[in-house]
Amino acid sequence: MLAKEPPKALVVEDERDLTTLIAYHLERHGIKTTTAADGEIGLMLATRNQFDIIILDLMLPSLSGLEISRQLHARKLPTPPVIILTAVSPEIVATIRERLCAEEIIFKPFKPHELVNCVTTLIRRAQAAATD
Repeated sequence: MLAKEPPKALVVEDERDLTTLIAYHLERHGIKTTTAADGEIGLMLATRNQFDIIILDLMLPSLSGLEISRQLHARKLPTPPVIILTAVSPEIVATIRERLCAEEIIFKPFKPHELVNCVTTLIRRAQAAATD
């Protein structure tokens, strides 16, 4: 019997310490993590690889998380769940929420276990939907 592959996450975040923290907690929960520090690289990775979830900062160098999520959802291919991480105020996010194309929005600062719980829930939900 073949071992099941671990879920794969893409984290697109330009704050190195935060990226390290997120990757550490995801890896501890068995989620293989790939990271990118700017939007263009993040979009390239997202379109060339298969991920079970994508975690995007809204404010990134070269290409915003908003634009990445928009481009991913504009494709005619299945898109993994997207979580937006942001330090932008909830009031501003409320004005662009319709355009975010994200399953969840998590505001910084956040507790790592809350992010991990959100990630695992969305991965499970997407896997269950794929088998229906």
